[in-house]
Amino acid sequence: RTLQSYASSLKWLHFSMGFISPTDDLFVQNVIRAARKVTARPINKKKPVTEEMMRKICKSWENDKSLGNTRFILSCLLQIHGFLRSKELLNIQRNHITIHDDFLSILIPVSKTDSLRKGNIVLIARDEENSSMCPWTFLQRYFAQTDLVEVSDLYLFRRIIQVKNSPARLSKTNVHITYATYRDILLKKLKDLGYEDYKAYGTHSFRASGATICANEDVDLDLIARQGRWKSLCVKGYIELDIEHRLRASRALAKQLGKLW
Repeated sequence: RTLQSYASSLKWLHFSMGFISPTDDLFVQNVIRAARKVTARPINKKKPVTEEMMRKICKSWENDKSLGNTRFILSCLLQIHGFLRSKELLNIQRNHITIHDDFLSILIPVSKTDSLRKGNIVLIARDEENSSMCPWTFLQRYFAQTDLVEVSDLYLFRRIIQVKNSPARLSKTNVHITYATYRDILLKKLKDLGYEDYKAYGTHSFRASGATICANEDVDLDLIARQGRWKSLCVKGYIELDIEHRLRASRALAKQLGKLW
């Protein structure tokens, strides 16, 4: 990237002075391509969390109803249901959320793919049959433990203050927790839950998991892309199809060839 930056700077400098840039030369372009290949590193994608992991995370609330654990479970559920990036999650304010009887409506004012800053609305359904893993339910539990009942511009995920002989509360300073803090909380929780490979997961694991689960349930790819605010086919890179789906192509081929026998 450094070499590419130097080349781009030289090109801009020559262009601004009305000269032809030497970086357009085929030899220079080949050197840059070769440098990319030599210095390239394999992409280390974080593993998506499994449905069993989500059940275990939500079940932990039965033994730990603390504000910290409620906040953690809520963040996981919002991320996996809304396909939220960590930045989108941490920037949620109370006035971005509208609670309906059977779903949540969350405004995402700034998103990676929203270059015009038009904002996006994410809809998350209420699951009354499985309330122990329902983001609607955990949001209500979180509100009951915090000062976020009334509509305001307060961030949902602020620092937790613990004063001796007093219940934990959210900081009055309206600053959301940092990405590093959120990531540390996630890894510590996964480690405490007994996952030895906890470092293989990250804040993006929930976004990938939501897309993967929906794809394996045959949800239309366009709907998945819309829910996750993907503007290109890169959504496919987040999806890990199960064995049954991966075998469909081979089985269809075998069936067709069988007809010709």
